[in-house]
Amino acid sequence: MRWGWLGTFLSLVPIPAFAMCTCECVDGVVQALCDNSEEVASPCPPRACPPVPSSSPPPSMSPPIGASACRSMQMLNPLTEAYEWRQICE
Repeated sequence: MRWGWLGTFLSLVPIPAFAMCTCECVDGVVQALCDNSEEVASPCPPRACPPVPSSSPPPSMSPPIGASACRSMQMLNPLTEAYEWRQICE
């Protein structure tokens, strides 16, 4: 019975949500990208990014709910070591 009360109590305690930031090669420069726009990113360690191939960006899309603006950027895919166009929203 005691464990049931403990489980009930712990389910009522609010758990803070944590946003995650990662350092990615974006347009040939290392840049911190966060899940949440309110998250403060720590500085990224310096590293060399491969040169960005020249190509035209895809047409821009309307921003999703909660985002004010989006822009197309080339991000390095670590699995293929090639740049891909991605929409980055703020």
